[in-house]
Amino acid sequence: MAWQGRAGRDFELGVFADTNAKRGEQLMAKSKKQPDHSWQKGTSFRCDAGEAAAALEEIRSATGGRLAPGDIVDAAKSPAHVLHGDFEWDNKKAGRLYRIVQAKHILRSIMVRPAESPQHVVRQFYPVKRAPIAGEPVSKAMVYSGMEAILADPDQRADLLNRALKELIAVQKKFRALQELAPVFRALNEVLETVEP
Repeated sequence: MAWQGRAGRDFELGVFADTNAKRGEQLMAKSKKQPDHSWQKGTSFRCDAGEAAAALEEIRSATGGRLAPGDIVDAAKSPAHVLHGDFEWDNKKAGRLYRIVQAKHILRSIMVRPAESPQHVVRQFYPVKRAPIAGEPVSKAMVYSGMEAILADPDQRADLLNRALKELIAVQKKFRALQELAPVFRALNEVLETVEP
């Protein structure tokens, strides 16, 4: 079941809320100040979060706009790469599949404080689906992208909204007995009424 908003409705996704899918991209392009990157609390990496984010963007550009964990592992193989030190390269301790897990952890852990909204800290990269390339395993269809790129792509935006609504519904089901959250759940129900399944 895919959720799609009715024409002209606003849906808030982090700090990039708008009815125009290109607005998030325009906000980032207009900003002269670079966003402030940090690692998610509770994580520990050797490289600087800003350098890691820049390296991940370079990988995404070099791979035709996709950012898949396997591509990150391949790029980080070089000892000169900024992310190299954040992977376990001893094959006696870890193989490629473990390094894929490490790459996903890096992607989930980079946080950004957008220049146009410095009071918010949000994830830099989100997993999104894309059409698989001919002959490619379906598992390769999950890649990572920045919020502004997701909002600029109608399919990725719909996928992210669908996942967000499913997660909110799951939270509602899990905690519906807490009366303190009743106003939050009423607001969620109002949003769900404006969204066509």
